[in-house]
Amino acid sequence: MAHLTIEERETIQKGIREQKSVRYIAEQLGRPHSTVLREIRRNNPEQAKRYTPRLANAKAEEKRKSRGRTERLKTPELGCVQTALSKNTLR
Repeated sequence: MAHLTIEERETIQKGIREQKSVRYIAEQLGRPHSTVLREIRRNNPEQAKRYTPRLANAKAEEKRKSRGRTERLKTPELGCVQTALSKNTLR
């Protein structure tokens, strides 16, 4: 299984509201308890003191978009080299 869905995050919120254990919530989702615990810790804001699935999902989506390698050839010097190489055709 990959990422948590919004429905799974809502189930986590419901479990927290009902004061269920992390292991119980994880069992209901069919996920490891460590995944649920990590999700709660990662997305439990200090100010509000409660887990919000919509905000957690938005945060996860944003994090997914920004992951991966950054473009390395951003300096002007390397840009000139890149331009010169792109003009050279392979034969």
